[in-house]
Amino acid sequence: MAAEDHRFELKISEFLFRLTTESLRVRSNEILRLLSVGELVDHLLAQNDNDDAGSDAALLRDHLRTIPSNGAVALAIVLGDASASRLREMRRILSDRLKQPVSDADTISILMFEYIASKKAISVLQKLGVLSDRAPH
Repeated sequence: MAAEDHRFELKISEFLFRLTTESLRVRSNEILRLLSVGELVDHLLAQNDNDDAGSDAALLRDHLRTIPSNGAVALAIVLGDASASRLREMRRILSDRLKQPVSDADTISILMFEYIASKKAISVLQKLGVLSDRAPH
């Protein structure tokens, strides 16, 4: 672990663990390389550079109620300086937007929810013939 790396020791719910493994599976298959959780979070933070999760606040609050972040499953995530800083900034933005405290695990959960939702939307559009299977996504 480099000097500028930040280690996050989270205790997450089984539901968030399942969302994490599904997100890892989808992204790893997309790029044909097995990712670490830290690499996945790096990617999701980089993709969400507009300081805003795409879904409306009510939907994100519902997500956090449906898939609670806190639990008994240990999850360690290592992020570089830039990603750790970006995670803190996203947490602050989401807290303001949702008008409630948001943890690091909540922030990561929302990023994964948005990622999986966008992949599902692309899949539906492909099935409808609106997007080509070879269209970039």
